[in-house]
Amino acid sequence: MAANFSVENFTVLADELVPAAGSSPDHPDGRFLTDWDRCMATVGQFGGGVLFERTLDTPLLKAALAQALASMPFLVGRLGFLEDGRLDIRCTNAGARFVAASTSSTLQQLRQALAAAPYARALANPWSAYWPPRGIDAVVQQQWPLVAGFVLHLSGGGTALWLAAHHCVADFESLQTLAAHWSAAYNAALQARQASAALAPSAVPAPAPAAVPAPEGSGPAAAAGSGASGAEVVSYAAFLPEGRRAPAMGAAEVEALATQGPPPPPGLPPRREMAEATALSGLTLLWWAPAGSLGLPQPQRYVMLHMVWRGGGVEARTAHVSAQRLAQLKAQASAELAQAPGGGCGVDGGSGPGDASGSRAERSSSAVEWVSTNDALVGRLLQVLHALPLRRATPVSCFVSADMRRRLAPPLPASRVGNLVYSVRLEGLRPGGMRLAELAAAVRHSLTHHVVPQFRGCLARARGVIARVAPRGVLFSFCLEPAKEENIFAPEGPINLTRWDVDFGLWQFGGAAPLAFLPLAELGPCIVTLYPAAPGKGGLEVLLSMHRAAWRQLDAMCGDFSAAI
Repeated sequence: MAANFSVENFTVLADELVPAAGSSPDHPDGRFLTDWDRCMATVGQFGGGVLFERTLDTPLLKAALAQALASMPFLVGRLGFLEDGRLDIRCTNAGARFVAASTSSTLQQLRQALAAAPYARALANPWSAYWPPRGIDAVVQQQWPLVAGFVLHLSGGGTALWLAAHHCVADFESLQTLAAHWSAAYNAALQARQASAALAPSAVPAPAPAAVPAPEGSGPAAAAGSGASGAEVVSYAAFLPEGRRAPAMGAAEVEALATQGPPPPPGLPPRREMAEATALSGLTLLWWAPAGSLGLPQPQRYVMLHMVWRGGGVEARTAHVSAQRLAQLKAQASAELAQAPGGGCGVDGGSGPGDASGSRAERSSSAVEWVSTNDALVGRLLQVLHALPLRRATPVSCFVSADMRRRLAPPLPASRVGNLVYSVRLEGLRPGGMRLAELAAAVRHSLTHHVVPQFRGCLARARGVIARVAPRGVLFSFCLEPAKEENIFAPEGPINLTRWDVDFGLWQFGGAAPLAFLPLAELGPCIVTLYPAAPGKGGLEVLLSMHRAAWRQLDAMCGDFSAAI
């Protein structure tokens, strides 16, 4: 496999804190974070970005970021422990981080790396020096910014631009809302500049510029400038979709969901999302720990045992699934559903961990009548991964992410900032002996019947665990599970599938559409991230982070992931 692509001669041109434009917002401290947000603090920072053929105007980007942040004052504050001990946001307007850099690497080199087959050469994180520590205490004590904008100018033209946020304050949709405001402010200012330039020579009215004008970047040298010359404040609301125009963040409305709505349905599978880091569980595996590891705390022992010793470390690769193949998977799953008795597929709610049969013991009489393309893809992913020799002997558990904003009743607006992502959980599956329709239907059934009441329960459970140990003492429960198929560090561990519904229109800075999406995250084992391929390419990109032991078996079985799917 080709190595990751690393930019050469990386030179920082600007590293600044950008406060929100205008006067400091009058916003009281606290009551922004839910206890679920506090639980997500253990994830740390993540980000995503886009690649452009033209060079963007960096002083204009900086000014536009300040203007966008004025609508989200909570994102330019800092985390702190309030008087009652709760972790929350202090609205200090201390600013977002803004870093601009140049490289001798070219746009063509980066595009060739991203188009490499069978796996893209992932771009190594050039901003690792600006990544905050994982420990929440260090983030609070060192007053790390909650969000950051990174701009990289490529030699000969072209720009890569990223947004990053601490997961304590944002999920991907929150990040995408900030991207929408940043790009809208940039495009509005760019349009105003071009209109002003057209009027200046003759004072004769010029034709109105396009809604999103073609940019004329000022080149990498402009990144060194600290001002925003020519970037007067321009209203940008018209450049935003209506559902993204009013970002808001607050704990009360979300936490009230824990007690709202109907009671949980009978037979709702139990969930345990978080665990106390000091809890003693999984001791039955510790006798396997290699020499020298027994002096480590329990989670670190699991890392040594499963991820390093058994799994050989972790490796991430990106593969492409074409639109044609996605359509084939959807058609296959739909045809199998239609052939099932009654025209639907009866499914259970997910077998318990002790039931490794993978059978359709129907704990629910509900029938699934249709499945989505994503349901079918998830089912096929499970079939491929369960076919690996190291997974065949154990059942498969998996988590499939869901944006709860649009699933709640009434739905929350897309502009709602915070952690509103949850996941359905499937367990005890043996995909190697199941039809694609069965797996897809299991996903659809859980999304339809389980995810909303389980999310309401999650909010209550998060409140309980935070009350006991606070964010610094919380881990995801799958870090401490004793069964290999339930422990995230194990090669047989649960598969975490996340879908980022990237809307390239919200990430468009200037007149040309982005060339590609560039995820930016530190991924652990057994994590699969799905996101749309570049405009015009179609299909999905699949970023798989797996143990090297799993990759060796996949390579030996079928050559590459795209061929297997």
